[in-house]
Amino acid sequence: MAALATANSPDAGAHPWVERDPATGMANLRIPLPPPEIARQIANALTALADNLQDKVT
Repeated sequence: MAALATANSPDAGAHPWVERDPATGMANLRIPLPPPEIARQIANALTALADNLQDKVT
């Protein structure tokens, strides 16, 4: 959230996850990814959460 908050704020310092495109000046968010096994665990947890929420809607 800090990276998003600082992306367009001239008073905030640079954030390592936000970089500017040299051609357009547009801000880009670069999020570091976890190791593959951790990414799989996160994906599995999000899938389980989505399935649980879907069950509650139907």
